[in-house]
Amino acid sequence: MVYASISDALRELVLLRDKGGTISKSPERITILSNGQPYYYVEVTCKDGCRYVIEAVGREAIKLMEESKKLPSPE
Repeated sequence: MVYASISDALRELVLLRDKGGTISKSPERITILSNGQPYYYVEVTCKDGCRYVIEAVGREAIKLMEESKKLPSPE
């Protein structure tokens, strides 16, 4: 499936899918790679047990982190 942005992909997995995904893992902050680029990832687990990992580098990493902080995650 193709998404317009990384934020759209994350929202689709967490909010729109009938499987009811939740963010199961996401770092507190962005990692800086050896080449100086920011890196971030989010793991989403759906009710059926499927897990998805969304990874991003550069500006998309910042967008992914910001979006993941807006969405519900398990406490």
